[in-house]
Amino acid sequence: MTRPATHFRKPMTLLDPSVVWSTFVAVVVLVTPGLLIAGAASIRGIALVALAAPLTIATVGVVGVLSEFVGVWFGWWSVLVLALVAAIATRLLMRKRTPPAWARGSSHDALVLSAGALVALIVVGVIAYRDTPVGAISQTYDAVFHLNAAASILDTGRASSLELYRLTNPDSASIDFYPAAWHSLVALTSQIALVPVATATGAVWIAVAGALWTPGVVLLTRAVVGRHALPGWRLLIPVALSTCFAAFPYLLLSWGTLYPTGLATALLPAGLALLWFAVPLNRVAFARGVLPAFRRSVYPASLLLVWVVAAVFAHPRTLITFVALAVPLAVLVIVLASQGLRRAGRRRSAMAVVAIPIAAVVIAVAAAGVILVRAYDLVNDPISNRLTGGPATAHQDLLASAIQVLTAAPLSAPGDLPLPPAILLAAAVLAGAVLAFRSRRALPVVLGVLVMGVLYCLAAGSNDDLAKILTAAWYKDKYRLISVLPLLSIPLIVLTLEWLRRGIRHGPRIAAAALAATVLLSWFGPTLSVMSEQIGRTFALPQSEKAGTLIDADEIALLEQVASIVPADQRVLSNPWDGSSLVWAIGHREPVFPHLVGVWGADRDIVATRLDEAGTSPDVCEALDNLRVRYVIADPEKLWGGTDPQAALYAGIDRAVASATLVPVLTEGSTVLYRIDACGPLL
Repeated sequence: MTRPATHFRKPMTLLDPSVVWSTFVAVVVLVTPGLLIAGAASIRGIALVALAAPLTIATVGVVGVLSEFVGVWFGWWSVLVLALVAAIATRLLMRKRTPPAWARGSSHDALVLSAGALVALIVVGVIAYRDTPVGAISQTYDAVFHLNAAASILDTGRASSLELYRLTNPDSASIDFYPAAWHSLVALTSQIALVPVATATGAVWIAVAGALWTPGVVLLTRAVVGRHALPGWRLLIPVALSTCFAAFPYLLLSWGTLYPTGLATALLPAGLALLWFAVPLNRVAFARGVLPAFRRSVYPASLLLVWVVAAVFAHPRTLITFVALAVPLAVLVIVLASQGLRRAGRRRSAMAVVAIPIAAVVIAVAAAGVILVRAYDLVNDPISNRLTGGPATAHQDLLASAIQVLTAAPLSAPGDLPLPPAILLAAAVLAGAVLAFRSRRALPVVLGVLVMGVLYCLAAGSNDDLAKILTAAWYKDKYRLISVLPLLSIPLIVLTLEWLRRGIRHGPRIAAAALAATVLLSWFGPTLSVMSEQIGRTFALPQSEKAGTLIDADEIALLEQVASIVPADQRVLSNPWDGSSLVWAIGHREPVFPHLVGVWGADRDIVATRLDEAGTSPDVCEALDNLRVRYVIADPEKLWGGTDPQAALYAGIDRAVASATLVPVLTEGSTVLYRIDACGPLL
C-alpha cells in the first residue's frame, strides 16, 4: 500500500489544512460505521450521537480479528462491509421492536449535540495542542510501540488484536491479546487522509475527545440527572464541561503517552449510561419479583454487551474501572430490590436478593485472590517487592493527594508537577456531591467519585502494601485513576446548576452566570494553561541535542530519507532506545526492534548482543540474512540518557557502531545510517 510522505519538521497548527483534513477524516472514521448500525436499530437523538463511536470501535476490533482469520487485508472497505452487514442484520432484528424512550430522542437534540461536540473538539484541540504541533511525536517510552503498531497495520494489512503483540514477541507460537482498536483507527485515518502516522495520531485523539468522550458524557449526565434537566439547548452544558478538566481528555497525553487507555477512558461514559438505563431504580418495579423488574433491561443490556466488545478492543483493563464504578449502582439496586420485595410480602426473595450477590462477591474475591497468588507467585515474591518504580512510586503523602482530588488539580507529567487548583470547578463538583444525596439516581456517582478518589490517593500518596494491592489492577498508576474522575464530576456539576436554576430567586440567570464563569475560568485559567505546557514539554522536539528525550529533528530528517536508500523488502537494525526504531512510523521501513523491549527470539537476540562480530562469526551473518538486514541506524543519545538497564540489551549494536566496521551512508547531525558489508549482499 502506498503510504503518505512524512514531513515532521514543519510545525502543524490546528489551522493547518492537513490537520483540519485529517481530523475531519478521523471523525468520519470514528462515527460512520456506528451511525449505520445505530440508525438501523432505530436509535435516535443524543443516543444516536453518543453510541455511534462505541459501535464503530467494536466493529473495527471485530474486523481486525476476522480479516486476519480469513486472510483479507484490513482497510476502510473491510470495516464498511462489516458495518453494512451488521446494520442489515440489526434492522431485521428490530423490525417489530420499538426502542425505549431514552433511545428515541429528537433530531433537534441530535443536531444540538453534534454541533456542541464539534465545538468541544475544537476547544480540546486548542488546549491540548496549544504548545505543540498536532503531528509531533510524544517523547515517551510507550510512543514507540503505538506509532509503530499503526505503521505496521498500514504496511501489512494486519490489525488483529490477537496478533498485534507479535510486534514485541515475533517468534511466539501462542495466541495472545493486545487491543488494536486505537492503532486501527489511526491507520485508517492515515490511509484515507494520506497523512503521516504521527499526524493521524493527533487527529484521532482530538476526534475521540469530540465524537466519543463528549457525547458519552452527555448521555451519562442525562441518565443520572434525568431528561428534565437537559432539554433542548441545555444539552450544551455537559458538552462545555467535558472540555474543562485537566484529568481528561488532556492528562494522558502528557503521561505515557497512553493512547489506548485514553480511548478506553473516553468509552466509559457511554457504557455507564447504558448501565444506568438498564437497571430499575425504584422499589415499585420489584413488587412482582426480580425478573419482571428487569423486563425493560434487554435493549440497553444488548447494547451494553456491544459496548463491552468495544472496551475489550480499546483496552480491556477499562472493564475493571467499569466494574469499580458499577459497584455503587449495584448496591443501590440490591437495596431497592430488597425493600420492594419486602413491601410486596416476598420476604424470602428479599433475603435471597441480598444473600446471593454477597456470596457471589465473596467467592469471586477468594477465587481471584488464589489465582493471583499462584499466577504471580506472591508467596515467594510478595507484593512488597512489586510496583516499586516509575509511576507506581509515591512521592507525596495522602493529604496532598486528597487535596489534588478535591481541587481538580492532579499531578501531571513530566515530573509529577502538581497543577494549580481549579477552585470554581471543584466547588461546583463538591456542591453537586452534597445535592446528590437527595437523588437516588445520582447517589452512586458520588460513591464512584469517592472510590476513584481514594484509589488515586493511595496510588499517589502511599507505597504501603495495601495501596499496592488495591491499585494493582491499574499498575498503581495515579494518572490512569485520576483520569476517570471528570466523567463522574460532570453530572454532579449539572446537579449544582440545576439546583441554582430551580431553587433560588433569579435562578436561571445565576445558573447561567455560574456556568459561564466555571467554563471560562477553566479554559483560560492556570490549571489548563499549565496542563498545555506539560503536554508541550512531552512533545517538544529538540533540534540536535536530545538531553534525554527520545528523538530530535536531525534524527527525523534522516529517518525521512531512509526509504530512498533501504530497499522495501529489508528491515533496519538499531538500538531502539536511541529513537531510530521509529523508522517504521516515519521512514516507512520495518525496524528489527519495533519497541524498546520485547521477547525477540534467537536471531534478534544475536544481532542485538553480537552485531560487532559480523564477519567473524557466521551465525551473526546468518541471523542478519534471516532478518533481511544490511543497514543500521545509530544515534549516540538515548532515551533518559541511556540509564535504563534494558538499553544495554542492545550493546552489540553500539559496539559495532563504535568499532568503525560499518560503512556510513547518510548523516544528519549525530544520527548516521550505516551499511553492513561484512556479510556480503543479501540474496
